[in-house]
Amino acid sequence: MSFVRSLKCIDCGKEYPPDDLISACTDCGQKGLGFGLLDAAYDYGKIGEQVNRNTLENRKPSVWKYKEFLPVSDESKIVSLDEGGTPLVKCQALADEIGIKNLRVKNETVNPTFSFKDRAFSVIISRASERGASAVAAVSDGNAGASASAYSARAGIACYIFTPEFAVQSKIIQMSMCGARVFSVKGSLIATGMLVIDACAKYGWSNITTAKLLNPYQTEGHKTLAYEICEQMNWQVPDWVIAPVS
Repeated sequence: MSFVRSLKCIDCGKEYPPDDLISACTDCGQKGLGFGLLDAAYDYGKIGEQVNRNTLENRKPSVWKYKEFLPVSDESKIVSLDEGGTPLVKCQALADEIGIKNLRVKNETVNPTFSFKDRAFSVIISRASERGASAVAAVSDGNAGASASAYSARAGIACYIFTPEFAVQSKIIQMSMCGARVFSVKGSLIATGMLVIDACAKYGWSNITTAKLLNPYQTEGHKTLAYEICEQMNWQVPDWVIAPVS
């Protein structure tokens, strides 16, 4: 079962049913791009009745080790390629060089498509499968498209990836290898994203683009990184977390 109580607007707090196919608050979203983003709100009281540290420590390392904290009700619909459970590597030489006492690096390159995006798409495609999606689409210029293609193939769901024309050829090949239909679009990433929105509306595809603006559940798989880090540090929270962004 899923413990998601609602989709909650981070601006005004308005709540929507968790299965509503909306990407933004109907009130705050009218203020413009970036307003009215929705977060999955969980019933942590009920989760606490089901899970504790001992429960987690006895489970296999995986994103789905934390299934009670993820938005999928039917476990038979979980789409997994054994993502997550990645090593937290102590880097003492680098720590000494830059003057840090204790430095660890989370090695996400050991995920199935060599990217942290696999955490997100395991959850996103599981949600799509649970809703009975027959086809999905996304905009990507790299890792997200490769991951979406792999997990869609695993689920037996048709996948359409729209890439801006500047996308790296090696990533396009990686997307195609798993069976996705890849379309190269002249224009920016935002323009390509608008094309995906239009295509999904026209053909009934599910938009699985990993942008909070479009997909309230896109961060759900990613948050398991934090859970794993704390567990791997004997339930201690790190003083600082540094995350690369682009």
